[in-house]
Amino acid sequence: MLSGTREIGRMGNGATRAVTVSIDVPADIAGGTHRIPVLVEYRDEDDRDEVVSRTVYATVRVQDRARFAVESVEAAAPVGGSGAVDVTIRNVGEEPATNAVLAFQSANSDLTFGQSATARRFVGGLAPNETRTVTVDATLSETAETREYAVDATVEYETVDGASAASRTLSFGVTPSPSRRSTSRASRARCASARRGSSPAP
Repeated sequence: MLSGTREIGRMGNGATRAVTVSIDVPADIAGGTHRIPVLVEYRDEDDRDEVVSRTVYATVRVQDRARFAVESVEAAAPVGGSGAVDVTIRNVGEEPATNAVLAFQSANSDLTFGQSATARRFVGGLAPNETRTVTVDATLSETAETREYAVDATVEYETVDGASAASRTLSFGVTPSPSRRSTSRASRARCASARRGSSPAP
């Protein structure tokens, strides 16, 4: 997707002008050449009141490389406790990645990895279309709510040429499992009910 509009200014017949724009590239787009439609609006010098619109096409080449997407997230961390978060990622690119590391960053202080907002886990090699599940221990504070907490992740890896590279940010949500405190209260309530329902032996 193009980043927005650009003002080119006055141009005569046969003139050229270079324009720089930013493009968001989806993680699962195939490498190779792609044509992107660009809407051009201008006023003709002979009729300055009329706006003329034309669609032209820009050619963009997407490099063949490793690209990553989050396939699934499963969390077993309760409010007020700790537990495992399993994150499955897939290499949706055309090139393999080696010595990959998944770096996590929590966006909320109620969700941490141990005592830190960050964590790193070794992934290893990922061939094109291969998936890998990475487990990280998460801790939720006593004041956390049962809702999704945002986590950003980045895959750091080596390319086929041995160069260091990093993926774009992969964002996903972590939802706490049922509260440990609620489970404890429910257990105490069941025990109290059982005691009230029992009668002393004769």
